[in-house]
Amino acid sequence: MSRPRITQLAAKGLPVTPDGKIDVGAALEWMSRELDPTQRVAQSKAKARPALVPPVPAPMDGDADGEEDGDLIAARTEHEWLKVERARLALERDKGDVAPWAEIDRVLFEHGRRHRDAWLAWSQRVVPDMAAELKVDGGTLTAVLRKYVTAHLQKLSEAANAGR
Repeated sequence: MSRPRITQLAAKGLPVTPDGKIDVGAALEWMSRELDPTQRVAQSKAKARPALVPPVPAPMDGDADGEEDGDLIAARTEHEWLKVERARLALERDKGDVAPWAEIDRVLFEHGRRHRDAWLAWSQRVVPDMAAELKVDGGTLTAVLRKYVTAHLQKLSEAANAGR
């Protein structure tokens, strides 16, 4: 801490020995009891990058007023961490690292539709060759193959929707 900051804290009641020196243990205990933790967190964040997981505020001893202050401090701390998280997500979105759920759903739906259409087109494309090889009627084979391919695609769709 800087000399001016220690002078400010001494004016607020920081314990000082008669010879003008600071007992570090007593000073730290006084600071943890008397100073607003959100201000200490804000000062330390200016020096170092914040962790991705917010710290859990220490429980405060004291009467009901102390508990209310602790709840208020915890709520402020959580609010500040939520603002940090929103800013981080906005930065990732701007960089193109994340996408909105609506866009993801649209892309997956189109992907599934392309696969479905490819399977149905495949069955239409191979029927003449299969009918010739098996020496069966092409119309009948088309109907049977389409029925089974459609049933298979329906089961795949149901399995995918069950996983949501």
